[in-house]
Amino acid sequence: MVSSLSYQVNFDFEYQLFDKNYSRERYSKFNREWEFLYWFSGEKSPLLSQRSYDADYLKKVEKITRNKPSFSQDKESLYWNGEVTSLAKILNSRRTSAEFAIKNKFAHETTQINKMGETNQDYLIKYEGGLSGRNIKKNHHPNQDFFIFEKHLERVFDFSILFVGERKYCYQNIVNDKFQYKGSRILSANKFQSQMLNFLSGYDLFDKYFDNSVEKIFNFYEELASGNGVWNIDGFIFLEKDVPKLYLMSEVNYRKTMGYCFIMFLENIWKESFQKAEFLINPLKEDLTKNYIKLSPEGNLFNLYFHWQ
Repeated sequence: MVSSLSYQVNFDFEYQLFDKNYSRERYSKFNREWEFLYWFSGEKSPLLSQRSYDADYLKKVEKITRNKPSFSQDKESLYWNGEVTSLAKILNSRRTSAEFAIKNKFAHETTQINKMGETNQDYLIKYEGGLSGRNIKKNHHPNQDFFIFEKHLERVFDFSILFVGERKYCYQNIVNDKFQYKGSRILSANKFQSQMLNFLSGYDLFDKYFDNSVEKIFNFYEELASGNGVWNIDGFIFLEKDVPKLYLMSEVNYRKTMGYCFIMFLENIWKESFQKAEFLINPLKEDLTKNYIKLSPEGNLFNLYFHWQ
């Protein structure tokens, strides 16, 4: 049943929160580029669209989602990612997540706020308003009032833990060396932790540590938000002197991310079984087997494919 409410996408939510010079027009191209994910997340409510789509593409969306896209002309349509509030800023702030991660030893030992550490080795500076690697600078002298310093680590496996209300999902993120998001991956039956254990062989009590730590983070944000929402913890495995180690809480995104859209596509739309499923942005031809669907419309700068085996 279609809701009487209508929505407009705001994938630029981070910029709405933290860009002092924000305007809707400034990020209109960014929102137009990714607007189609609204339907592939399983949404059925009318959409206040920021672009036009040809009939063939809309038929393709309907065939895949089994739902005919509907549109709204209501300029007051709700923001899909929520409204800009002081609480939303706190929940999405890198300061909030870094303070909690440092206090609970979920960050690296070099991670610190508004202080420079050793600069005789590669390091990173992180600012507020990060989105797909933005506002992360390598070997950079800070020029903003707030920053996070930490050693540049040798990442080998990026992951997210997604919460949708009280439901929890885990998946791998595909990230390039500039920390830009290039896709997400999940194995059949969600064998996420066993996949991580292959990297962390010999890491004592990993399962128990992981579950207890995630629960602690969940409880903190649930109390902070006074309820449940849609959000994820980003973390990664890194090598230090060839030893794999866990960085559990790199940051928190209290919003609908690309990973959220990926998981909702699998949960709400995709019905076929798979051994591996992926969202891939501008993949190389050799990255794709015979089983793939291009989800993005023609004319996009970034082309998104769903790939499965």
